[in-house]
Amino acid sequence: MDNLYEVLEKQFFEIEEQKELFKKYHLIDTGKVPKEGLHEKYIPKLSERAKSLNLHVKMTNMLMQLDFVNLDLIELHDLWRKAIESSMDVFYLIGRINFLNSHVIHDIRRYIDDIISICWVLEHPTSKRVRIDDIGKYLNHVNGGGAWTDFVNFCPFFKAVNDIENAYKHSFLNNTDIVIGRDEPCIFAIDANWNHNISNPVLHSISLKQLVDDFNVFYHYSFKLIGQKCQAKTGDENDQ
Repeated sequence: MDNLYEVLEKQFFEIEEQKELFKKYHLIDTGKVPKEGLHEKYIPKLSERAKSLNLHVKMTNMLMQLDFVNLDLIELHDLWRKAIESSMDVFYLIGRINFLNSHVIHDIRRYIDDIISICWVLEHPTSKRVRIDDIGKYLNHVNGGGAWTDFVNFCPFFKAVNDIENAYKHSFLNNTDIVIGRDEPCIFAIDANWNHNISNPVLHSISLKQLVDDFNVFYHYSFKLIGQKCQAKTGDENDQ
């Protein structure tokens, strides 16, 4: 019993210590820190049908992924500060920054894709397929005059994330020049239009602060939206 008490006490202090650490950085506002346990109270209230699709498990895993993103963001801020202040060889620091940037933008993109997919499933409960399941398809839907406008206000943010993530995945020129923010941590990506124009590439950029701010707005909006969809009666017998 004493050992159990010691374990719980140690866990409590570790959680409080991490909460104090998180206050020093600009991070995704999930309402928890990684050392806290995963619990359904940290995700939207889901309907029984949503739970029958294991969306509570999926969203809990998505939340865990954001815990890792926050840890990456902390390391990014610390590495950027060291790179700016150091007069020594900074190639490792900049290389590590670029590596973590690719992870952060990928995980944020993946989270957005998953939210789009979840909302599509909740909107079309009788459909046998997820027709719009990522940022690219949603942007094409909106640009083509589609009627699903739940995320229309986030299209500029979606496009920024999509452009940078696609450059990291597909651009031959990306990483040929290593750039970091002068005044604050940023993510940069060199985009050659799917390698169709390597002579005139475009440099995409977003500060970590702007990325986190825009994502936090989307994050809290998505919780509200999913809660509403779980309460509404949606769907069509002709959904395929």
